[in-house]
Amino acid sequence: MVEVPDFMKEDADVSAPKIKEENLNSISSVAERIVEMQEKIEMREDILKKDKAELRVLTDDRLPELMNEAGMKKFVMKNGAEISVKKIYSFRPKVENKKDALRYLEENGHYDIIKNTVSIDFGKGEYEAAEKFKTLALQENLPIQEDSKVHPMTGKAWAKEQIEKGVSLPEFMGVTVIDHATIKGGKQ
Repeated sequence: MVEVPDFMKEDADVSAPKIKEENLNSISSVAERIVEMQEKIEMREDILKKDKAELRVLTDDRLPELMNEAGMKKFVMKNGAEISVKKIYSFRPKVENKKDALRYLEENGHYDIIKNTVSIDFGKGEYEAAEKFKTLALQENLPIQEDSKVHPMTGKAWAKEQIEKGVSLPEFMGVTVIDHATIKGGKQ
C-alpha cells in the first residue's frame, strides 16, 4: 500500500481508503497505454496529413501537367481505370478580404449570391423584449448581430461562371482554378 509522506499527513484525508498497489498498477498501466495511443494517433495523423499533401500535388499539379504536355484530357489504363483532368473552381476570400469581396459582388451586380443573417440575442428573463422585437425590430434600437457571406458551393459556381465568361476577378476574391486529375474504376 502507498504511504502518505509525513509532511503531507496534515493535509491528507485520513478517511480516504488506502489504495491497493495492484489497483495503482492497473491504473498506471491503463494511463500509460492511453499516452501511447495518443502518441500513435498523433503520428498517424501527421503521416496522413503529409500523404494528403503529396496526393494533392500529384492530382492537382503533376499529373495534369504531364497530361497537358502530352495533349491529353483523358485516357484509360490497362486495368480499366479512367484518368481525366477537369477544372476545379474555388471561392475562398481570406477573412481580412471578406468586406472587399462582398462589396465587389454588390457593386458588380452579384448581390443575389450573398447570404445575410441578422439576429439578436436575448438573455434570460427577456421574453417580453423578444416578443416586442418580433413586431418592432430595429425601430427600438435593439443590438443586432449581422453577418453576410456567400455559401461555398454558390461561390464556387459563381466563380466558374465568371471565369468562363472571361471576367478578370481581383485577387482578394480568393478565387482559384486548378486542373485536377481523377482516377475512376479499374482493378487493383
